[in-house]
Amino acid sequence: MIAKALALNPMLVTALNPLIGYEKAAIIAKQAYLQQRPVLEVALEHTSYSREQLSAWLDPAKLTGARTG
Repeated sequence: MIAKALALNPMLVTALNPLIGYEKAAIIAKQAYLQQRPVLEVALEHTSYSREQLSAWLDPAKLTGARTG
């Protein structure tokens, strides 16, 4: 349940700002929010990055510095 909520949180897209720019990141965040879809899925449609790359960059644990395991 928490993982799903995090995946849908448009704030995740801020991690992509340095890579794709603010404008494209804002488009992704808005679309993800309006369609209630994971940011990762929308980012795949709007960028040329792989699922693996985007998953690594959008990992909430890495973004917050939280330790897992």
